[in-house]
Amino acid sequence: MVRVKRISAPATFPVPRKTGGRFAPTPSAGPHSKSECAPLLTVIRDALKLASTAKEARAAIVLGKVTVNGAVRKDYRFPVGIFDVVGVAGEHYRALPTASGLAFMKTPKKDAELKLYRVENKTVVRGGRVQMNLSDGTNILADAGAYATGDTLALKPDLKVAAHVKRAKGAVCVLIRGRNIGKLAVIESVNLVRGTGENTANLRLGDSVIQVPVNTIFVVGDKEPIIKME
Repeated sequence: MVRVKRISAPATFPVPRKTGGRFAPTPSAGPHSKSECAPLLTVIRDALKLASTAKEARAAIVLGKVTVNGAVRKDYRFPVGIFDVVGVAGEHYRALPTASGLAFMKTPKKDAELKLYRVENKTVVRGGRVQMNLSDGTNILADAGAYATGDTLALKPDLKVAAHVKRAKGAVCVLIRGRNIGKLAVIESVNLVRGTGENTANLRLGDSVIQVPVNTIFVVGDKEPIIKME
């Protein structure tokens, strides 16, 4: 087992740091960076507490009893990240960012069929169509001008677009990094800078207005989140 010391594991790992052993498995290479995900084994054993030991969790995964975003995953180190949906024993749990790492919220089956993706950038491909490069490495094709960088797409398992939310004034977003991670806010404005300057967004968070880098926000709805967030 490829492993890391629990005490130095990324904050997203849902493992106790000083109890339960010295080591935890590291995530495989996949759709999320290692600093922003958790290996599937720790999700099943430590976050959802559906297994008592690593051996039990690994057995359930290897036997094909666990899905991530609707697909069976037999790699116990498969990386689970923000907005991924883990399915096991007929129940579904969505990964959400919190100050203490990834939290897994039980979600209705209808909700579980949708996965949110942020448009990271776009590439023009043969035929004049545009390839949307999404937040977990997924790519889809769309007509030119259909979606903008920073927008959020809610996709079904077949990657068809079920909903589109623009990164614009009034949209609801969740902070995915920084000291306000996991909190919902409303976009007041987006400040895009030409050249090497940092793009920022002004957000209404409670009674305050804060400014954060745009790459720390993830739009989740026009007036309210399109998925269950709390």
